[in-house]
Amino acid sequence: MPLIQAVSGIPTIGWARPVMVNVQALRRFSNQRLSHALVAAAGPLSNLSLALLAATLIAAFRTSIGAGALDLLLMLFGMNVGLFVFNLLPIPGLDGSRLLPASLDGWQKKTQPYSWLILLVIVSVPAISAVLIGAPVRFLQRLILSAFGLVAS
Repeated sequence: MPLIQAVSGIPTIGWARPVMVNVQALRRFSNQRLSHALVAAAGPLSNLSLALLAATLIAAFRTSIGAGALDLLLMLFGMNVGLFVFNLLPIPGLDGSRLLPASLDGWQKKTQPYSWLILLVIVSVPAISAVLIGAPVRFLQRLILSAFGLVAS
């Protein structure tokens, strides 16, 4: 995959290994599907939490910190909103696929071998990326920044 990206000029994307889950720690939940969904939600929710923390720091200190620190907080905010949206895409391999209803398990099994190609198309084709990632990211960024009084709503 990295070789194809390097030769073709396609943007480089990473691919994380699956996170090992200690099923014994999830035994207190009777519904294993719900347990795995909660584990899957932890990643995107941590990104959202970091974005909210960055927005809080921007709102609290925007007039008293230097431009470099403000730029860093803005990048932290933007990156984590982007990762939040990206990880919620319902494509096998991303956390969003673990949040789908059981009725879509068959679809996931069929698309799982092609998920890397689907993701490559999504991030490489600007029209698709703009709709599936760009628009939700911009909406969520504006919503959060408006909630913190950082942009006019």
